[in-house]
Amino acid sequence: MSETFKLRYPNYGCLYLVNQKGALRILYTPFRVLCIKDSGVLKKDTWVYVEAVMFHTVFGIAYLVNGKEYPYNHFIIQINF
Repeated sequence: MSETFKLRYPNYGCLYLVNQKGALRILYTPFRVLCIKDSGVLKKDTWVYVEAVMFHTVFGIAYLVNGKEYPYNHFIIQINF
């Protein structure tokens, strides 16, 4: 009998990031991201603020931006470790 694992994101107020050297950084909402794909009313190359990080049944990890959910892979985070 195989187990099914589901991605859960228990803390909507932050995002944990690990760089290639293994350094950990925690981003607390709201944090700024750059839109890299047109998504609904959001246009490519637009900076927006993420209000919450959540699990979405279709997208997997989603960002809440202006009260609407968007797939996380439509954005990039530019930070320095």
